[in-house]
Amino acid sequence: MVQLLEGGIRASAFLLRDGTNLVGRETGDITFRGDGFVSGRHASLHVAGNRITVRDLGSSNGTFVRLAGPVLVDGGDQLLVGRQLLRVERGTEDTIRR
Repeated sequence: MVQLLEGGIRASAFLLRDGTNLVGRETGDITFRGDGFVSGRHASLHVAGNRITVRDLGSSNGTFVRLAGPVLVDGGDQLLVGRQLLRVERGTEDTIRR
């Protein structure tokens, strides 16, 4: 995993091991002590072979993934588009307007 800075500049690199790798400000395998937007225990990255699963651990600011292709979303899923937070809701137009 590589940390990217403004302008896409590569910064720190982190080797992920098989199993769970914790990300946080205070504790974890990958820590960002100076970043007030990262929770103490923010997220986990679970590595199994060549698959990585990302899970938010109840952080205050959430964990977001930049999409590189189409992704299936379901009712209740949230999207951050620019600074706009959107939630997918299923139902008729009248139900959604309420």
